[in-house]
Amino acid sequence: MSKFKRFFAPESPGETFELKHAYIGDKQQLFARVIFNRLTEKQFQKRQAKITEKEKPKNRAYSEKSKLVAVLNVYVTNTPWEWVPMEQVHELYTLRWQIEIVFKTWKSLFKIDHNRNVKRISNNPSIPSELKV
Repeated sequence: MSKFKRFFAPESPGETFELKHAYIGDKQQLFARVIFNRLTEKQFQKRQAKITEKEKPKNRAYSEKSKLVAVLNVYVTNTPWEWVPMEQVHELYTLRWQIEIVFKTWKSLFKIDHNRNVKRISNNPSIPSELKV
């Protein structure tokens, strides 16, 4: 049985698999790492409930293929394996999304996108570019 098919087998919840030599892009082929993380049964049930909830009000039906793939989290990254091993990708993306939500909340609360003083901040060389939103 191939590694990919094994992901859909009931005995592999929580397992992680990586495509090491993946290339993405239509015109320019770029190297990427594609990591598949099989959900546990509890996580999958929660995801299925969300899918069912989305289907009802919009009178939409997800294909069987979509429902089959819903058992996976898929991460696409170009970070080298030496920097981020396959086993740490999920934790890194989880942390990234938490930080993203914090910044989105700050942007909403402090109305950063409506503030005209943002231009002065972006031109200030004493503020590191990583902190400029």
